[in-house]
Amino acid sequence: SLNLNGYTITVENDNLTLVDIKNGASLTVKDEQELSLSERETKITENSEMSSLWHEDDETVDKDSVGIILKNNYNEAEQILEFYVTESAVVDSATGKTAESLVKYQIKNPGVIRTTDTKEPLNTFYIEGGTLNWEGGAIVGCTNRAVRLAGESSVLNLKGGYICGNTATAGAGGAIQAGDSSRIELSGTYISGNYVTGGNHGGAISLQDAAVLNMSGGYLTNNRADTNGGAVYADGGDRNNPGKTSINLSGGYITN
Repeated sequence: SLNLNGYTITVENDNLTLVDIKNGASLTVKDEQELSLSERETKITENSEMSSLWHEDDETVDKDSVGIILKNNYNEAEQILEFYVTESAVVDSATGKTAESLVKYQIKNPGVIRTTDTKEPLNTFYIEGGTLNWEGGAIVGCTNRAVRLAGESSVLNLKGGYICGNTATAGAGGAIQAGDSSRIELSGTYISGNYVTGGNHGGAISLQDAAVLNMSGGYLTNNRADTNGGAVYADGGDRNNPGKTSINLSGGYITN
């Protein structure tokens, strides 16, 4: 296991992966510190009257009025991680109409894994037949996504911590790209402010080739894509080569 303990790991090489997890190996990442997370976390409601996510058929949605992404989430000098969460509350149980608030989270002295602005390593974590358990700490500012999964027995367990402000220079999935029957279990992590440009899909997560996302908790919030899937993009193949890509939702929040 790896306990970040409030420290920062910076990837400073091009075309290399920081951590390979292969052939049945398992890695657990934590951020255990003397001060509890509740003592280091601040929440600031910046807008309690955002445009509702409920719209009539003939209404135009102003995309700029919903959510904020931060491409530079981590202030290294002050050791503060910032990200936004669009929180939603039901105001009419009969129709399911909701009202949204934009909340800024500030985490003081988080353990961080990041890349520098001038470097473009391969995927920061690469999982092929192994398991990554993410329980604490943050992956921020990765220029070629945070995690890539390949292989049927590849698993990413997202139980806590943060994945914020990552992008991909090529391909889909600004934070996470999963393929080849791999599996993501999301139960507690904040995934915010990730994005893809250049016509790519899946601002936060891209699922391909029978990959599976099981979401029972956590947040997918304020992620963006130029085209399809601001939060999650699932590619089920085509009629000649259908895949079994799937998303199973039993809890958590998806807001943009």
